[in-house]
Amino acid sequence: MSILLSNVHIEIPIYLQGYDRLLKKPSFLTRSVGSDVRLSTKSISVKAINNFNLNLANGSRVGLLGHNGAGKSTLLKAIAGIIPCSSGTVSVQGKVGCIFDGGSNFSNELTGREIIKFYCKIYQPEISFKLIEDDILDFTELGDYIDLPIRVYSAGMSARLYAALLTATKNDILLIDEGIGAGDMAFQKKFNVRLDRYLKSASILLLASHSLELIREYCREGIIMKRGEKIFQGDINEAIQRYTDGVES
Repeated sequence: MSILLSNVHIEIPIYLQGYDRLLKKPSFLTRSVGSDVRLSTKSISVKAINNFNLNLANGSRVGLLGHNGAGKSTLLKAIAGIIPCSSGTVSVQGKVGCIFDGGSNFSNELTGREIIKFYCKIYQPEISFKLIEDDILDFTELGDYIDLPIRVYSAGMSARLYAALLTATKNDILLIDEGIGAGDMAFQKKFNVRLDRYLKSASILLLASHSLELIREYCREGIIMKRGEKIFQGDINEAIQRYTDGVES
């Protein structure tokens, strides 16, 4: 299992409809967060990742640290193959599991059972649907709600379903952006046991979070990002110390 990034650049164009008619043109001359932004006649170009190199092998457990807009989420999505590189190469060997934004891509008209079936067909076709379905039904305790559209679910019920679904199968490489919410306090305690087992089963873990406690618990190495660039990579305790010193200064 491995992740190899070589001189990766990601530049995202954002086209502005009616730019010529704007009374006040956007200005990016002063900013404290985010990546470099370039303004042309009709578009904004965001340099989300700049000259990024990374080499992770079996046993790597890396925490990504950085302010909002530092490029952590973009980097994870590039490794997952969701966002293409403008230049450079991304090579990933192993089965990848992603936890980014829960079930937000599913229609609210689907039932819980239909979502499980959809997930299995797309992401886990080699595993029996019945095995995953039984596991999720037992773990979430949703009962008859599993056959109702998720638009009638409470926020906590939806969180239970997606949290269980995303941790239902083993993956070689885990890419996690801000972790998972799992409903009420009682269920969260139950879920933490499952999540701990899920995280420890991966050969490679790449975790982006603002929770320093979570990163310290599961990661041995840290990467600090700023405006799309890697400014430090090393021992997790040193990375956290450097990051917090930077925040406080």
